Amino acid sequence: MKRLSLLLIVLTASAWSCTNPGSRSSSTGGDTTRTAAPSNTDAGLLLVANKLDNTLYFINAETLELVDSTTTGEDPHEAVVTPDGNWAYTANMNGNSLSVIDMATLEEVRRIDLAEFGKPHGLAVSGNGEKLYVTTEGSRVAVLEIEVSTDSILRVFETGQQGTHMVALSKDERTAYAPNLGSGNTTVIDLEAGEVVKTLATGDGTEGIDVHPNGGEVWITARSGSVAVVNTETNEIEATLPADGLPIRVKFTPDGKHALVSCLQGRKVIVFDVADRKAIKEIETGAGPVGVLVRPDGEVAFIANTEDDIISVLDLNTLEITGSIPAGNTPDGMAFR
Repeated sequence: MKRLSLLLIVLTASAWSCTNPGSRSSSTGGDTTRTAAPSNTDAGLLLVANKLDNTLYFINAETLELVDSTTTGEDPHEAVVTPDGNWAYTANMNGNSLSVIDMATLEEVRRIDLAEFGKPHGLAVSGNGEKLYVTTEGSRVAVLEIEVSTDSILRVFETGQQGTHMVALSKDERTAYAPNLGSGNTTVIDLEAGEVVKTLATGDGTEGIDVHPNGGEVWITARSGSVAVVNTETNEIEATLPADGLPIRVKFTPDGKHALVSCLQGRKVIVFDVADRKAIKEIETGAGPVGVLVRPDGEVAFIANTEDDIISVLDLNTLEITGSIPAGNTPDGMAFR
C-alpha cells in the first residue's frame, strides 16, 4: 500500500485551462491479459485522481478507507472505468497522455501518448467498453475516439472551439456532447454521421455536464452562474437555471430525481429537483469543490475538494455531509468500479 502525504494548495478559480506546471514523458504499449480482481474490493472502489501528486487513489466505497494507489502521468484531471471493471483511465493534462490502469492489480501499466493533440481532459467510455472518448485542449482542440483493445485513435472530431473540456454520450450513444470552456458553448457531435452538427450557446465558462438517466436531458454548467437544460431529441436548450458560486460540475442521482451541482467559489453543492428544475438545498462542502460522483446505489455522493485535499461524503437520504476522506494533493476527477 502506498500512502501519500497530504499538502494544501490554493487554486486560481478564474484560470479556465485548469493546468499545472511540469512535464513527464509518456509511453505506449502493453499486454492486455486479464487476471481476477482482488477480493478485498468487492464493496466497490472509488477512484480519485490527485492532480499535483500524479496519483490515482483507490478507496473502499463502503468503509471509505484507502486500499491502494498508483502512479499516473502528470496532472491527472479526470478518470473513467470501463463497464466490465477491468480497466481505468486518467487524462493527464500536462503529461499529454492517458494512463491505463489494470484494475486487477490496481497498477498503471502503460500510457497512451497524445502529444500530437495536447492537454487531454474529459473522458467517457461506450456502454460496451470498446470505445473511449477523450477531449483535448492543446494544439488540436478535439474529441478523440479511441479503440480500447488497441489504444488506437479511430476518429478525430475537431470542434473549432477553445478549451473543449468534458465529454458525455447520449443514452443511445449516437451523440456526444462536448462543453467548450474557453468558448462558452457546447459542441454536439453526431457519432453515426461522424460530424459536428451543432454548437449550443450554454454560457461563459461552460464546463460540467451529465446526461439524465432516462436519456431525455443533458445538464451543462457554466461558471458564469447557470445550468443549461438541453433536450436530447431536439438538441435545443429548454431552460437555463441560475446557480451562483461558480458552478463547475453536475451529476444526476441514479433515480433521476436530483442533480448535484458543485460550486468552486461557493464552497457548496446545490441540489436541484430535476422535475421542477429548482434548487431545493445548498450544502456546504470543503474548499474548492469540483468533482462530483454518486455511488451506484444512490445512497451516497462524493465531492472532491481541490483546495482542502479531502473528499466530502454526502448522505443523499438526509442531504447532509456525514464525513470526509483524506485524498492526495488536489483531488479532482473521480470514477467508480
